[in-house]
Amino acid sequence: MKTFLVFFLAALALAAAADFSDIMDVDLKELLSDEARRKQIFDCIMDEGECGDYQIYKDVVPGVVESQCGKCTPEQKVKFDEKNKFLSENYPNEFNAMVLKYAPKPAEK
Repeated sequence: MKTFLVFFLAALALAAAADFSDIMDVDLKELLSDEARRKQIFDCIMDEGECGDYQIYKDVVPGVVESQCGKCTPEQKVKFDEKNKFLSENYPNEFNAMVLKYAPKPAEK
C-alpha cells in the first residue's frame, strides 16, 4: 500500500509539473485573443464560471500566483514574469483581480 501511495504521489507531482510547463509555454496573446475564450478562462480561474477545456488553468495558476513562482526554475521564472507583464499591460482588470484573490497577503500586524 505504501508503495502504491508513493508512486501515486510521484505521478501526481509529475503531472502537475507537466501541466505547469504546458501553461508556461502557451502563447497568451493567441490564447486570449478570442473574447469568449478569454472570459471563460478568467471566470474559471476566479471561480465564477465553468472551466471545461481550461480546467488546467484553475488547477495550476492559483498556486503559481500564490507562491510567486517559488518552485520555478530560473527559465520558468522568466516566463512567469513575462506573462505577468503581458497580462498587467493588456488585461489589467483581470490581472489585478487574480492578484487580489491569489497573491500572498502581507502578514497582519
